[in-house]
Amino acid sequence: MRKNQIIAMVLSAVLAAGSNMTAVTTLAAVCDPQAAGGSPVRSAGAGRDVLWSSAEGDEEDSGDSIDLEKAVTEAVSQVSGGASKEETVYIFTDEYGNQRDITVSNWLKNPEGKDKLEDLSDLSDIENVKGDETYDRNGEEITWNAGGKDIYYQGTTTQQPPVSEKITYYLDGREIAAKDLAGKSGKVRIRIEYTNNVPYKNVYVPFAAVSGMAFSNDTATNIDVDNGSVISEGKNTIVVGMAFPGLQESLNTVRSESKDIVEKIGDDEEDKQDTKNRIDEVDIPGSVEITMDATDFKMSTCMT
Repeated sequence: MRKNQIIAMVLSAVLAAGSNMTAVTTLAAVCDPQAAGGSPVRSAGAGRDVLWSSAEGDEEDSGDSIDLEKAVTEAVSQVSGGASKEETVYIFTDEYGNQRDITVSNWLKNPEGKDKLEDLSDLSDIENVKGDETYDRNGEEITWNAGGKDIYYQGTTTQQPPVSEKITYYLDGREIAAKDLAGKSGKVRIRIEYTNNVPYKNVYVPFAAVSGMAFSNDTATNIDVDNGSVISEGKNTIVVGMAFPGLQESLNTVRSESKDIVEKIGDDEEDKQDTKNRIDEVDIPGSVEITMDATDFKMSTCMT
C-alpha cells in the first residue's frame, strides 16, 4: 500500500474519531516577498482572485503569478470534493508567515436550485461578491435569498486561522533574515512549518496545506522540494509542496483504529501485516522544505 493510500486511510480513522467534523477549508496564506527582494503583495479587489506580481504593472510576471495560483488551487481541489460549502481563508502575512490581515471567501453551492440557502457564519462585513442576492441574519444564522443560484460571499474575522505557518530562510546552511537574503548567492533553503490550530476531541481537524512559490530561472537553479513537485513555467519555476499539519499527531492517537481499517478491507494476510508495519513507520509531513542554488536571490511570489 502506497503512502498516499495510507494517509487516506488515516484520514478515515481521524474522521471516525471525530465523526461530526465537516470542515472543508482551504488556507490561502499569502506572504509578502518584499523583504526578500520582491514587490509587495497587492489584492485584485473584493470578489476576485488574489493576484501577485514581482513587478507592479508587469503583465508577464502577473501571468506567471496566476499560473502559481492555478497550480496551488489544482493541488487542493481534491480535498474539497463534492462539499456543499467551500471556504477559503486568505491570510495576508509578512515574509515570515506572521499574520497581518484575514479575508474569508465562501462558496455556497446550490445544485438543487433552492430559493433560499441556510448558512452559519461568524464573519463580519459580509458582502456578496458575484451577485446582488441579499440575506437575512440572526446571530450566526444566515439565510440567503439565492433565487436558485450559487452564492459567493466574503467577510472578515479576527479569529485565529485554522492553520498558521512559520517561514525560515537559510543561506549556505545558516539561518538568515529575509531582508538580508535578498541579492545574495549560494545554497538557499526555505522551510515552511505549519501548525494545526483546530483540535477536535482527541485528534486534529484534518487540513491539507499546499504551498507554492515562484522563482525566476535567471536567479534560481537546481530547485527541489521534499514533499511536492517542481513545475517549469516558461522563464519561471513553480514549486508546490504539500503537508498535513496535525495529521501525524492524530495518527499517533488513532493507530489502532487505522489498523482495524486495514484488517477489515484487506484480503491477503501478508499484505495486511505489511501495511500495519507501514502505519507504524509512516511519517506524515507537517512541513515543506525548498532548496536551490541562487544567484542574486529574489523571491517573487508565495502562497499557501
